Amino acid sequence: MPTLAETTGTIFRFIEPQVQTKIFKRLNGVSKFKINGFTKIERAPLSVILNKCKMDQRSCWMVLESVVREYFGQQGIDDYVNDKNIPPSMTKDNGPGIMAIAALKEQDENYMEALFSKYETLLERKDEHESARETEKKIKLSLEEDNSEREFEEGVRMETYIGFIQEVNHFFNFCPVYEYQNGQCLEIENKMSAFPRYGNVNISGERRMLEANLDDQEVYVISFSADDLEDNTNYDGTLRSTEFKLNYIALKKHKKIKAISEIGMYPVLHPELESTQFSFGEIPVVENADTRDLALVQFDDRLYGPYRVKMKDQKHLVCIDEPKDHIVISYVPKHGTIESNLIRIPADCDGTTITYNVFEEDFDKVVCDLFKCTSCMNITFLQSFVGIWKTKDLIWSGVKTIPTGGMIIPKCRKTLTPSIFPEEISRLLFFMNQLSTVKRTLEKME
Repeated sequence: MPTLAETTGTIFRFIEPQVQTKIFKRLNGVSKFKINGFTKIERAPLSVILNKCKMDQRSCWMVLESVVREYFGQQGIDDYVNDKNIPPSMTKDNGPGIMAIAALKEQDENYMEALFSKYETLLERKDEHESARETEKKIKLSLEEDNSEREFEEGVRMETYIGFIQEVNHFFNFCPVYEYQNGQCLEIENKMSAFPRYGNVNISGERRMLEANLDDQEVYVISFSADDLEDNTNYDGTLRSTEFKLNYIALKKHKKIKAISEIGMYPVLHPELESTQFSFGEIPVVENADTRDLALVQFDDRLYGPYRVKMKDQKHLVCIDEPKDHIVISYVPKHGTIESNLIRIPADCDGTTITYNVFEEDFDKVVCDLFKCTSCMNITFLQSFVGIWKTKDLIWSGVKTIPTGGMIIPKCRKTLTPSIFPEEISRLLFFMNQLSTVKRTLEKME
């Protein structure tokens, strides 16, 4: 016949690690329950706790009573263990509690085996696809809850960190790089001590949800307090190598996880061809940019944007669309150079991948009118275009008399010198659709 300690071990096979931790935390306040070498019972491996149960039956009773309290509160002890009321029927949500009640009432081996078998059947009935739908529903409901409730208790210190996501074997970890305070990035002191053992924090949640919302090497801003950190334990109650975790749903619900653009920070990208002249279109860039982020692009001593980023043919492209109002926004540093304002953020643990970022508030905004800024439209190009236009003896009487880009641009390419940038031809195609503006521009050139 199994001993009480062996029965307790079987019950714990059915209890999730995070619930085990809560059960053992209750024992910290029990003066007669001590384990040498552990000031906190929940830090002790499950095998060590079960061995204590084997050596001391009273300790085994304390553990089982803590299980009952976890599932039924003190009522479980007062009413169900003491036979004042009949325990409820077993469900997949209260099964371990029902088993613990039976063990404390010293039910025989056959009775316990029947309970174990019944609970296993309940778990098997839970269809996998139905479980996924239930999880998604809970996530949706949780995110739609009223966010008006307080995010954290008064007096709890909230820290904000800038860092990157690291995905390893379907586990998602957040690796803080800087502490963010009042618009400043501060180095984190004793990172390994603050976030043992590898200077990171696990992001917990349903796997498919995390895969849909987080990307490896993606830079994030996450705020949390010490109270938000949970022990990251294995099934047997031992701590994983990344000792703490944060719940993703809670982070989203309380808006504690953000894109860097939400704090006015943008990654800086550089064109592959080292072009010094601003241009429109899909520009291949050197950096492995994150397609979830908006980014600034550097041309000469200015930053332009922010613009969206996409992947095409295994290359990262920044998409610089022609604005309908012909106005382009650029930024020049208030102090120093662009390079002196760059913030280097490693996007992997060995530091081989670097994202270069800046705070928008460190730059002055410059509004550029494309028709007035010669740096945006080569003057020689317009003069050549005017010459071709005049030789065609074209009349400004409506859209139908304006030749299409396909007719006029090939002639431009033959006429213009090699110093003219191809992107200016693409830009002219857009201008030709703006009849009044093109006419005004050409008249000024004559």
